[in-house]
Amino acid sequence: MTLKEYNFHSKDNTRLFARHWCPPGRVKGTVGIIHGIGDHSGRYANWAECFCQQQYEVFAIDYRGHGEAEGLRGHVNTLEELFDDISAFFSLIRDKKRGESLIIYGHSMGGNLVLNYLLSGYNSFDRAIVTSPWIELVKPPAGFVIKLASALNNIVPKFRIKNGIHSSQLSQVDKEREQAGKDEKLHNWVSVRLFNLLYISGIELLANKSQISIPLLLLHGKDDKITSLRATKAFSNQQANAEFIDYSNALHELHREPQREQVLQDIIDWIEV
Repeated sequence: MTLKEYNFHSKDNTRLFARHWCPPGRVKGTVGIIHGIGDHSGRYANWAECFCQQQYEVFAIDYRGHGEAEGLRGHVNTLEELFDDISAFFSLIRDKKRGESLIIYGHSMGGNLVLNYLLSGYNSFDRAIVTSPWIELVKPPAGFVIKLASALNNIVPKFRIKNGIHSSQLSQVDKEREQAGKDEKLHNWVSVRLFNLLYISGIELLANKSQISIPLLLLHGKDDKITSLRATKAFSNQQANAEFIDYSNALHELHREPQREQVLQDIIDWIEV
């Protein structure tokens, strides 16, 4: 397996970053990963290795405000900025990839972005995988906090608060929790603007009856304490091309849970059906 790193730019010239893991020999397909809030591409190295062992290459982005990319941590002005980041990422992938099929993969906040990106008409992919998407939160803020965030969004959109996510909520594996706690590239910031955008876009996903035209695989842990299993299943039920799988005794980051071998096998079986 080889690793390459790229600096590239979004539409507004914001510098972004990506990693590319590629197996030796034949490449069956290409997976492009969109990470979650506070996350970064480097945390997908082990998961990418699992895909490489199945002869799939993996690209992963640091979009603005995360990892090695430019931008205020945890802040964007519009979802369209993030869509531009994703478009620039897949332009890079199409230039570098060796696989024939192209799969977009979003986790958590990245899952929200992928679903909204596809429903906005960006559907030049063969398949889409979404894990633990932020459609709804398991414990959303109280109503008065939502109203306050909405008001602050119009006054001080860059005002940031801690997102409340703890490493103990990500995985039940002690080693994974320890590594997350020590990772200096992880951050726990979210601006009132970004929170409002994600909160509203999650509501709109469930209200939007439009169809995603490509095959969609939705995966979620039954014990996820961050994003709502119920909301993911509800969205899946709206989509004619969707398959939904849930996992008992699994938390938020399925790719870091004890069940990850089964998760990988389910993904590979679904791709190669």
